Amino acid sequence: DLKIDDDLLTWEDLEADEYRIWIDGSIHTTVTDNQYTFADLEENMSYTVSVQAVYENGVSDPSSSVKYHYYTEIVQRFNFTHSIQSINDPLLTLKSIGELVSVQYDGDTIDSSDFSINGHLLEITRQYLNALEIGSHAFIIGTSFGLVEVIVDVVDSVQPRIIGGPNFYYHSGQDLVIRYDLFAGEIDVKTTTESVTDRQIIISHEYLDSLLEDNPDRSNYIFTIIFDFGEDEIIISVINVIYAE
Repeated sequence: DLKIDDDLLTWEDLEADEYRIWIDGSIHTTVTDNQYTFADLEENMSYTVSVQAVYENGVSDPSSSVKYHYYTEIVQRFNFTHSIQSINDPLLTLKSIGELVSVQYDGDTIDSSDFSINGHLLEITRQYLNALEIGSHAFIIGTSFGLVEVIVDVVDSVQPRIIGGPNFYYHSGQDLVIRYDLFAGEIDVKTTTESVTDRQIIISHEYLDSLLEDNPDRSNYIFTIIFDFGEDEIIISVINVIYAE
């Protein structure tokens, strides 16, 4: 029953004389309590951990293993703006995630009900963000690829705008989902899409893959999205669609 909370490993007390901490198939250390704080490990690595109980007359089998991710390096940085007037949950396309470990704000791990991950899409609930003060807020996302820093600017605005971006990472075989807040504006999208609704644009993976086939040396494409807002006022949003490896 191994559990990891930040850097602390805990397990059920089996009243053993001591416990062996196995890391990546070797005995790393022994302890007498049913907990261990990870130390003396190389940073920006992922480790396989198990525990073995030691008694006077023998030892137990090693426990089932768990993964300990020890990442300290920021491998990606993103910025996006969230309006407290929005009806959308913010959605951000990340370059790589692998296994999601945690989402932290102000040093605390936020509850899993306040965010979700779907492939390379991170969604933080607007209810959570609306409870924050107007201004900039930093989130640290722990993944099996490393740490991702996301700066969210919380504003009180009703100006049409793209949510997330301006960089959107495209992964082959996955439709690209772009959300926007329309408020009182109208939208004009001139590109090949599967769907344009009042909340999101879905650019089909067939279309994006065809662009890559025509120009295999290209690593990104620029798309323009135009909002009509007010009397004779337009807002042009330029997004950069990057082909992720």
